[in-house]
Amino acid sequence: MSKSNHLGRKYSILEKLEKMSLEQYRVSKNKLPVALGVAKVTFKKWLYIKKGEKAGIPLEKLRIIAGYFNVTIEDLMNEEIPVINYEQLKKLDTLESKQKFGLK
Repeated sequence: MSKSNHLGRKYSILEKLEKMSLEQYRVSKNKLPVALGVAKVTFKKWLYIKKGEKAGIPLEKLRIIAGYFNVTIEDLMNEEIPVINYEQLKKLDTLESKQKFGLK
């Protein structure tokens, strides 16, 4: 599957799995849920969460997944994480400002 097919997803976990050898892919897809302490069906749902959905992977689970792939949590995200400095924060009083930083 090409990266463009993954752009609508919240996380790039499936993309990283698909870059593995077939054996690594199978072991990872079956054993990562065990290591995370979640059901396989839960892990599979996480792979297909779409951008904008409220559903998400708990931070402690994201840390384990990021460590497994040797990437940062930000690298697992298919969404840009807004960076806000103090001066920008002081100006956050309008809906337009909130939207500019991707805040709801």
